[in-house]
Amino acid sequence: MKTKARLLLPACLVGIVGVGYIVAISPVGDFLFWQIDLVTGYRKAFPTEKVRGYEVTLMQTPGGDFYDSYFLLKDPKGNTYRVVVDGDDFRWKNPQTQLVGRKLYYLVGKGEINDRTSYLDLDGLVYAGYSGRTFIIPPPKN
Repeated sequence: MKTKARLLLPACLVGIVGVGYIVAISPVGDFLFWQIDLVTGYRKAFPTEKVRGYEVTLMQTPGGDFYDSYFLLKDPKGNTYRVVVDGDDFRWKNPQTQLVGRKLYYLVGKGEINDRTSYLDLDGLVYAGYSGRTFIIPPPKN
């Protein structure tokens, strides 16, 4: 009887950890993380790049329907602009950048470049991959 009692606690702990793991990797887990992020003020941002005097940052914050992903642009006068990438995005797991020629690609999913991959063209074009929106950064005035 004592042996059964000793095994019951570790078995319960293994069960709880197993259920927690399954929930964390499922869509239910994404929903729970989103709610926690919504309350705690989660914010993910790539390093800021400077192009033609503008500061350009790809960001993600929790929104009303999962995560909002957008480019935040700040012009030399301090005005800010948003170029929406996705209004109901998944939570970025391992964001990274990859420079190909003059395009800086923002990899947030499987790490592959395709027609929905957002990028910053270092000659002044911002491309919001999922939405297809673009923003042309004007050349500096002399």
